[in-house]
Amino acid sequence: MILGHQRCGAIISVHQNIMPSEYITYIAEHIKPAYELATQKITPEYDIIDLAIRENIYWQMKQALEISPVLNNSTENGRLAIVGAYYNLESEQIEILQDAYYQYD
Repeated sequence: MILGHQRCGAIISVHQNIMPSEYITYIAEHIKPAYELATQKITPEYDIIDLAIRENIYWQMKQALEISPVLNNSTENGRLAIVGAYYNLESEQIEILQDAYYQYD
């Protein structure tokens, strides 16, 4: 499971272009492509931060499959499913993103 969460500090740092630490700078480098995609998909339903968090879930799922032959082969062989989810800090609920699911038949 790739789990993103509400009010993600790394996404907010990318949005504000403020890197408070080397750790956040490192993470931000991996988040920026998802943030850039989110800026092209802004909708009334989500603000840019929430949309970027969701886009980052999809991005990280894609990256995991691209960089890991083990994950990629396991999903292709039907031995593994990769699921994307969003954790709402206020409600403490996890939303499984219906269109964020990789499993090959």
